[in-house]
Amino acid sequence: MSTIKANGIELYYEVHGDGPPLLLIMGLGANATAWWKQVPALSQRYTVIAFDNRGAGRSEKPSGAYSIPQMADDAAALMDALAIPASHVFGMSLGGMIAQEFALRHPERVRALILGGTWLGGPKTQSPKPEVMVYFATVGSLPVGQAIERGMALLYSDEFLAANKEWLVKRAIEMAPLMAPAHGLRGQVMAAMSHNTFDRLGSIAAPTIT
Repeated sequence: MSTIKANGIELYYEVHGDGPPLLLIMGLGANATAWWKQVPALSQRYTVIAFDNRGAGRSEKPSGAYSIPQMADDAAALMDALAIPASHVFGMSLGGMIAQEFALRHPERVRALILGGTWLGGPKTQSPKPEVMVYFATVGSLPVGQAIERGMALLYSDEFLAANKEWLVKRAIEMAPLMAPAHGLRGQVMAAMSHNTFDRLGSIAAPTIT
């Protein structure tokens, strides 16, 4: 658990387990702690590398717009810094957009690609609901309690919340110090909204699961 200079910024990363490398790329506003359920299982078979994207968690949070190609190059630079020539890559949500671009820009670095809860971008695909993007663009400026309440309402069904709200709130409060700041979230939202791999997906050579 440390930070390393990659693509001109400091990126926080963790390495767990032993075996073939597996790079985990988390979603919008989230950080490596969001893999807390998956890492113990995956690290039994893989060397798991989880990191915080630029703008979130313990990584550097430069001002201004970010882009998906830039964040894909962050991931590649992290692998360079860790001397990992190629890896399985699992991207979730925004991380799935980054993983798509990573596979297109750095095909020799991807052994297999796993995409979860993500989208292709562009005018030919279904965009997230406006209220979702508004939430992520503004959550960094909300009081912690309000941000948690609004976030859970977007992320979980009423049934799941009714059964699990107590521990969800407890964990969210524990993780609150790692919440992405407003400018970091805006940068990531701008990257997500400009993402478009629709016409290029056929060029991905790596075995892919969605």
